[in-house]
Amino acid sequence: MRRNWLGATALALSAATAATGQASHQVEPPAGKVILDVAVDRERPEREIVVLASDTNVFLATKDGGKTWAPLGPGLKRTDLKHVYASPIGWWASLNKGGLMRYQETSAQWVRFGLFYDDSLLDAKNKDAAKHPLSTSKAPQLLASQVNDLTFANNAWFAATSAGVLVSRDRGTSWMPAGKDAFVKQAAQSLDASADGSHIWAIAQRNLLYSADAGAHWSAKELAFASAGNLRVRRLDDSSLLITSNSGRYVSKDAGREWNRADARDLQSQAVVAASATEALPGYEPDARSADGSLSGSAISGAHKPQQ
Repeated sequence: MRRNWLGATALALSAATAATGQASHQVEPPAGKVILDVAVDRERPEREIVVLASDTNVFLATKDGGKTWAPLGPGLKRTDLKHVYASPIGWWASLNKGGLMRYQETSAQWVRFGLFYDDSLLDAKNKDAAKHPLSTSKAPQLLASQVNDLTFANNAWFAATSAGVLVSRDRGTSWMPAGKDAFVKQAAQSLDASADGSHIWAIAQRNLLYSADAGAHWSAKELAFASAGNLRVRRLDDSSLLITSNSGRYVSKDAGREWNRADARDLQSQAVVAASATEALPGYEPDARSADGSLSGSAISGAHKPQQ
């Protein structure tokens, strides 16, 4: 799990309430505490979830830009967590052993969520089933693949998993392969999409996968720098992409056809900063030592960094 370090200045946690119907109580500010993971809603950046390296109140969430924070309920152990996500409809988590969990506000607890359907739904004769997968007679399975990345478009959600690129058109309730091509079913470690979901980029093994029609058709291009390792792709705008790796950052200005190595000092634009593996927090500044582009080891205002 990616490690992110924030201090009291970056996260001034104040009073918070638990689930509806529970008594409100104070949450201690994490002065000097370790933040293991963080996710920020792209469309509503005031919505944020953090994971603390503490024995109590491990998961904290804010919906008002940090003015108030609420501890989330039980159901998910920190040791089982791979990564947290801020979706348009709430908080999600991927698990180290595979699968997804969703935080249910009504019951104030984390629950396993997401059913997997095989690619028979992609057959031309099953167009109606693909639109309404839950109405098919074939019994689905609980999603068990390891989820390495999630991105949320307006019309669909996409997941980079150990079983390839998956798509959900019902906000995470059901998942299926995003295409029938063999390379779409290869283990994928990262992906991103345009706001409307029409353009999708994913990294699977040594290839950059791309679809310009919401996943109906895909192409694959081998990345010359794939051996750098830990590749993560982020869309900056309609034509610009960023890939971060263990050995540096690479930028494309033609939707992924050509790539150039970018020096960290050249990546000061707000688009690049916001394209980190987890969306940047207020006060986040790019740190050349964060090779994967995440907040791990980054220079966040007031941050406490561990001794290496």
